Amino acid sequence: FVHGRLYRPVRRMEEAVRRVMDGDLTAEVTIDRADELGRLGLHLNAMTAVLRERALGATREHANLVARFGRLLDESSNEICVFDATTLRAVQANRGALRQLGFTPDEVGALALPELLAQHDQMALLAHLDGLRSGRQDRVFLSTRQTRKDGTTYPVEMTIQFSRDREDGVFLTVAEEAGLRQRARVLREPAPFI
Repeated sequence: FVHGRLYRPVRRMEEAVRRVMDGDLTAEVTIDRADELGRLGLHLNAMTAVLRERALGATREHANLVARFGRLLDESSNEICVFDATTLRAVQANRGALRQLGFTPDEVGALALPELLAQHDQMALLAHLDGLRSGRQDRVFLSTRQTRKDGTTYPVEMTIQFSRDREDGVFLTVAEEAGLRQRARVLREPAPFI
């Protein structure tokens, strides 16, 4: 009698608590009693509902932050591209990169890092990428030329970083046209005294 009236409901509550601790915020316990154990089960369900609502709020807030951050990156004047670390093919590029390189959003997969940096020493590029992948380097800075879809090139200052955003990781490139950077330096320098 004690086993069925006391231990079974306690075991159900323990199991629900274990599920919640493992991240299952759908866990609920059903105890059809009006005594202390029944009220404890109701409180456990109420606590789980509060945790579930907080988690949903945090998820929504994170999604909004990611969307805002994504818009900022997409609208950046810098050319930002994400390349799959295995295939070295682009998986994403912001508007600035697509516009400057002459690709449409649907063509982004046709963009490959070695082809983008075709005028750069390919052995040195692969050595840099290997250094990033292995963690020997945090980032690589290049003064190089990028190749547009139509084959023309232009000078850029580029930073490449490695991220484990996917299973095999990705390379993030941020490029700025070298001429723009040089003009900005000139504008910041004080005018000569005549």
